[in-house]
Amino acid sequence: MKNDPKILVIEDLEHINKLICSYLENDGYEVFSASNGKTGLKLFNKHYPDLVITDVVMPETNGYEVCRQIKSKESTRLIPVVLLTSLDDNESYIKGMDVGADDFLIKPINKFLFLARINSLLRVKKLNDKLDNSWNLLFSLARVVEAKDKSTEDHTQRVGNLAKKFGEYLNLSDEETDTLFKGGVLHDIGKIGVPDNILNKSGKLTPTEYDKMKNHTTIGKEICEPLQSMTDIIDIVLYHHEKWDGNGYPEGLKGKKIPLFAQIVSISDVYDAITSHRQYRKSFSKEKAIEFILSERNKSFETKLVDIFINNII
Repeated sequence: MKNDPKILVIEDLEHINKLICSYLENDGYEVFSASNGKTGLKLFNKHYPDLVITDVVMPETNGYEVCRQIKSKESTRLIPVVLLTSLDDNESYIKGMDVGADDFLIKPINKFLFLARINSLLRVKKLNDKLDNSWNLLFSLARVVEAKDKSTEDHTQRVGNLAKKFGEYLNLSDEETDTLFKGGVLHDIGKIGVPDNILNKSGKLTPTEYDKMKNHTTIGKEICEPLQSMTDIIDIVLYHHEKWDGNGYPEGLKGKKIPLFAQIVSISDVYDAITSHRQYRKSFSKEKAIEFILSERNKSFETKLVDIFINNII
């Protein structure tokens, strides 16, 4: 039973609780159960199940709150939560969607429909777990890149945080701001393919060395490409060195042809880079960095984005 998916059932009506548990156990699942939301959350934190089924109307802590707490944490937000309700009405569905519920089941429960939907949600959970493992691998690779370049410790994390803050200011969705953060962390992942002597050179790069350094954008794209869900992040990795006036690389994109997310990460990247110490130069003060960023309006960056960044992000 160790490898069976674990399911937590939270239902205050004993006969329904037992019925649901019997359906799941007979289908091969490992089941934990609670009769109220407060106890259910304790069991959740103890066992970290693969899926949660919770009644909506319960004493102490209701199902909406159970769902909200699970979905509010980065580490558990991908665990599917199914809400059980006797109310087949729009208000219940809207409340459930607001707290992040993955599915709704109306009582009384149809056994075969119930098990089919649980099996479907667990298949999606399995795919998400694989995707999450891929993210962890890429983030680890990004840390390896930072270890190669002695002057960039925590640079990508800071760029990710700046880009996310920018996205929040623009009222982008949680998914979009998450994309900006991940793109910021991964933007230089292609430097894994750049020789250490170039990354750590204390003087100016030769034209040949600079060409090898520029390859990190296309190398990064190739690393990230197998994850088909990463289209926007691949754009960040590939295009974060494009310039508003068309003099960037790798494709010389100009103006609005540069993806917005790549532009946001580009400004964040440049600001953090010039305010950090490098082998070949000292760090800029915040005032000098702002002066430089402002001088790049309509050259490296769109004027409107520069003004937002200077006035609201840093």
